[in-house]
Amino acid sequence: MVTWRDAAVWLSGVLSVWCGGSLHVSAQSEPADSMMMLEGLVVTGQSARQRISGVQLGAERLELTKLSLTPALFGENDLIKSITLLPGVHGEGEGAGGFEVRGGTAAQNLVTIDGATLYNPSHVMGIFSTFNDDAIGSATLYKGPLPAAYGGAVSSVLDVGLAPGSMTDYHASGTIGLLAAKIKAEGPVVKEKLSVAVAARRSYVDMFLKMVPEYRDIVMNFYDVTAKVRYNPCPGNYVDVSFFASRDNEAISKLMSMRWGNVAASANWSSRSGDVWRFVTTAGFTNYTADMGMDIMNADRTLDEYIRNFSLNERVTLSLGEKHELEWGIRSELLRVKSAEWAMGPVREREVRSGWQNALWMAYSGSFGEHVSLSAGMRLSAFSALTGKRFEDFVAIGGGESPESGRHTYVDPEPRVSVKYSVDGHHNIKAGACVATQNLHAIRSSSTSFPFDRYAMR
Repeated sequence: MVTWRDAAVWLSGVLSVWCGGSLHVSAQSEPADSMMMLEGLVVTGQSARQRISGVQLGAERLELTKLSLTPALFGENDLIKSITLLPGVHGEGEGAGGFEVRGGTAAQNLVTIDGATLYNPSHVMGIFSTFNDDAIGSATLYKGPLPAAYGGAVSSVLDVGLAPGSMTDYHASGTIGLLAAKIKAEGPVVKEKLSVAVAARRSYVDMFLKMVPEYRDIVMNFYDVTAKVRYNPCPGNYVDVSFFASRDNEAISKLMSMRWGNVAASANWSSRSGDVWRFVTTAGFTNYTADMGMDIMNADRTLDEYIRNFSLNERVTLSLGEKHELEWGIRSELLRVKSAEWAMGPVREREVRSGWQNALWMAYSGSFGEHVSLSAGMRLSAFSALTGKRFEDFVAIGGGESPESGRHTYVDPEPRVSVKYSVDGHHNIKAGACVATQNLHAIRSSSTSFPFDRYAMR
């Protein structure tokens, strides 16, 4: 006897082959005497046809369910490594953790997690990324003309979102790999109102090294922790508070040490007013630090740096029917960068700068008839180099102080446009153009990125 479950499985398999995408099948049923009655069947997917039908040129919404199908390194499914398999994207090099998009460098990519910016998101000098695949809920890579809502990068934007915890059930899982172990727990605090999701990962290579007497003084580990709390006060409104921390520790006791990582937090308030208005308010903070020390033949050498980012963002969307949509917003961001503070015996140098970035943008997306679709926007960005003892701190080589630099403000218009012409239901042509501005730059001595690259603001 063929039951409704058999039919659902068979149908999902047929649709999976036909659509070429991942599928999620859900069904509800109620018993009626001895028979199971099928009430509803919902099939959703992200097929190639859906992906190319979007107006935005170069936007790739990553199917996280397919991460397990990509090559895994030491048992780890890596988001960054899977991105390098996309057209127009490739890795920086063997063992490097960054990705390059259409001629740009890894430092020209903007990487965000729930609205907070991450810098150098890699572990073990680039072998792993800092993203725990168990904690990720969504990821979109913009490798063409950037949407007007994004700025501060000239190559691409990787927008990552953490998965919220279940509002109804409790779940927990754990994984032990060749180099690292992962755990995840989620569930409701108040059912249908408040949920939490926590995930953590840590490597344990150093634990094995301590078993060998010759390597007991070696420290080599990394960890990352993510947490997300979602509060749903009423339908159409929710508040997310997210936390992210990653750290790498590599050292040889009493000889040298290298440590780097990100600590980021954000709060997102999303609300709707009917089917017309949508509002998203985001506040974010990031503290990226890197420090290195070396003591060889009684010659002490130290280097440390940081990037601190405080941001506030407001985004408003107005739906003008089924085919037209307007979006506008404002962003304010304060940067404080210590590009390097190093000491080599009595010689030392320090450079700390602050900058204030502000931006206004407006965008439109819609369709005109059956063939033409348009996504266009304008972003107006302003960057101010802040001066004064509160914002700048310089110590030149030899210990003398250098004079303050002057205050400057740079204003840049950044138009973006993507156009799609649909030839028929199976073929379309897309074209786009974008002007983007980047104010924070990595100064590198090699073709690949490292945790100790120096940074400079214009």
